[in-house]
Amino acid sequence: LCNVAGQSGQSNLHFVVISTSSYWLDKQPFARSIAQLQFQVDWFIRYYNEERPHSARGMVTPRSAWDKLDKAFPSAKGVKTTANTRVRHDVVDTTGSVSLRYSSKLYHIGIGRAHKGTRVIILIAGLDVRVISQNGELLRHLTFDPTKSYQPIGGS
Repeated sequence: LCNVAGQSGQSNLHFVVISTSSYWLDKQPFARSIAQLQFQVDWFIRYYNEERPHSARGMVTPRSAWDKLDKAFPSAKGVKTTANTRVRHDVVDTTGSVSLRYSSKLYHIGIGRAHKGTRVIILIAGLDVRVISQNGELLRHLTFDPTKSYQPIGGS
């Protein structure tokens, strides 16, 4: 998918999107506020990506083409993930915990001192947090409590 900022990394595509959106905006009623302009730009982006079929995409929308692609997910035996799962790589520190940033605050999750120095993968899906080793062993599964800066091992 592409947005007006041209995050596709392809300069020709960036030019096409910018020129197409500029042409479309020129044909719209003059926006009397930033909010009205933003509404027009958002409408164009949704239309461009979700309704207008593209010949370069086999006459399907970019959203349809994107949705049909296989997505990469972390995998480990018995661990299920979704498209909303955040993935973080860390090393268990000398105190036996890993850090996690949530809503711009830093939290610590106890794993156990026996695991210090272990490279881990942290899977975050909302408040559901799983910490697995690189070989797929589940080290900790908890429901994250944002009211506590430290999530002790004896917790949930």
